[in-house]
Formats: sequence, structure tokens, C-alpha cells
Amino acid sequence: MSESRKFRASVFGGFNRRDVVNYIESSSHVSSELKAENARLRENCSQLQASLSELESAQEVISRLEAELTALRAANEAVNEELDTLRKANSDLTSQLESAQATVSEYLMSRERIAAIEVEAASRAAKTQHEAEEKAKRVRESCLLLIARLKEEYIGVSSEAEETAAHIKGETERLSERLQQLTGALTEGADSFDELGGILK
Repeated sequence: MSESRKFRASVFGGFNRRDVVNYIESSSHVSSELKAENARLRENCSQLQASLSELESAQEVISRLEAELTALRAANEAVNEELDTLRKANSDLTSQLESAQATVSEYLMSRERIAAIEVEAASRAAKTQHEAEEKAKRVRESCLLLIARLKEEYIGVSSEAEETAAHIKGETERLSERLQQLTGALTEGADSFDELGGILK
């Protein structure tokens, strides 16, 4: 049924002026409500854009943490290389000890001299080995603690980013559907005004 049939006919076959005025006022009120709803939805879109910016910032934090983790792995490799160097030094000291023992034996040095050399070399070797192991242990513990902290932060940021992304996606789909509904309603309202204008001419 067309909108023109909603109006009561007057004595002369036209439309009741009060009905026409009421229809115009009602349509204007509906149009104002639709415009207000459209403005609210646009505000929600702006808020979602801000949330998206926060998500991008979180992604930057994730990238930075990944870079730090890579650097820590490189540092751990460097520590391992240093430990290998210290072990080689200890091996060299052990070789020197063996060489000293051979030299002492070769030149028939006294037992006291041989014992002193052996004790000194063994002490140096043990001290070097102990210091190397302690240093490696401290560095490893520090690296493990830092890696654990970075992993925890990485997991937290990733989880938050996924939740935010899912929320934004859901809100965007809902707003898109609502905007389509509003666009259809506004189009129908415009058609009604055009039809009413044609009737009043």
C-alpha cells in the first residue's frame, strides 16, 4: 500500500492536512533518530580505530621482544664460545703441567720440586676451571631468567593482541551490518519524502 492511502480523504478528494503534517513530523523524527544512531556508530568506529592503533603498538612491542630474544641467544652463544676458550686454556695448563712433570722427571729434580710444581699447576688448573664454571653458571642463570621473563611477556602480549583483534573484528562486522540497515532505512525515508513531495505538488 502506498503512503498516499494512509491519509484520510477530505471532502474534495484531497488529503487531510493534519494527516500530512503528522506524517511529515513523524518522518522528520525518524530521520533525526537515524542520524543520531549514525553519529553514534561513527563514534564507535573511531573508538575501534583507536583500539586498532593500540594493537599495532602491541605488535611493535612483540617485534622488539623478539629482537631482544635474538640478541640474548647470540649472547648465550658468545658465552658458550668463551667457556670453550676457558676449557682450552685449562687443557693447555694441564698440558703444561704434564710437560713440567716430564721435564722434572727428565732432569731428575727433587721430589719436593716436582710436588710443588704439580700442586701449583693443579691449583691453577682447578681455580681456572672453577672460575670458568662459576662464570658460565651465573651467565646461564641470568640468560634463563631473562628468557623466561621475555617469553612470559611475549605470551601475554600475543594473547592480548589476539583478544583485541577478535573483539575489533566482531565489532566491525556488527557495525557494518548496522550501517547497512541504517543506509537502507535512510534510503526508504528519502523515497518517502520524494513520494510525499510528488503528492503535495
